[in-house]
Amino acid sequence: MVKIKRVFKVVAIALAVLLFLFFLLRNGLLGWAVEKVGSKIKEKTGCTLAVGDKGFTGLATVTLDKVLVLAPEQDTLLFIDKIAVRPSLLPMIVGRLQLSKVAVDRALLRLQCVNGRCNYSGWLKNLNDSSAAESTRSTDGSDLARKVRSTLIRVFDLAPQEAELHDLRLQLRSDTLNADLAVTEFVATADELHGTLIDQSAGASWKMLGSFHQRKRAFDVTVYPMTGQHRLPLLQPLIGATMGFDSLHVVLNGLEGDRKEVQLRGLVDLEGGFGYHAKIASDTVRINHARFEYSVLIDQNSVTLDSTTFAEVNRLT
Repeated sequence: MVKIKRVFKVVAIALAVLLFLFFLLRNGLLGWAVEKVGSKIKEKTGCTLAVGDKGFTGLATVTLDKVLVLAPEQDTLLFIDKIAVRPSLLPMIVGRLQLSKVAVDRALLRLQCVNGRCNYSGWLKNLNDSSAAESTRSTDGSDLARKVRSTLIRVFDLAPQEAELHDLRLQLRSDTLNADLAVTEFVATADELHGTLIDQSAGASWKMLGSFHQRKRAFDVTVYPMTGQHRLPLLQPLIGATMGFDSLHVVLNGLEGDRKEVQLRGLVDLEGGFGYHAKIASDTVRINHARFEYSVLIDQNSVTLDSTTFAEVNRLT
């Protein structure tokens, strides 16, 4: 009993010392980390990172003001007026990054490719190099379940349980494309989420409602146009297709299994869908109702739909 108390005392003292050192050194460590990230971005993409004020609020919330990423031609690629990120502390102890909350006020991502010059070309090159390196390391598909599981865990870890996003804009400019999308608001809590997307070029707006559970790795989301049927943005100029719906309901009920076998269950429910592409049909295809309930089993070498999976399409014209 005395030994157990002694161990607890040593652990408590060690944690207290670490916490004291963290508060003492955290601003300096944050400045060093920002410089390190900026150097890495410069090396990999040729872009320049600049950050205004930076610091901490509360125990571990990182706040950055006036974040700017400039392309090599000094063209603005990304600007964030204010961002606050709070990681989950317990996963960090074992070296795993999991975001608990993210708040962003006024951000602009500007992708431009005019006359053969693209302000994002450095990022594409780095992505292609990374993909080539990954392909070299993975010469077969014998670890498919592990890859899917690790990718989904990483995605859910980086998708915060709580989020407050306001006035986020995406601008796309090319010789044939001029698009401007805006997320005017997106709020996620432990119980629900809601958000609004506006296609400012087409004058269309979309609403998202539902729930998200980071720990369970599950979500239940419904998307619908706020006034009548609207075309989904960007499809027509990018791939020559027109698509839309009255509502789209997507569910993922969680991630089950281990590195050798992964199972995903959920559903996709579509109401009032329509689509057109010249290579598929001569006229618009309309689907009044469609439902797909899936149970996908992924092992080390294959992907299988089990017997509980079913699909229905009603009133196809």
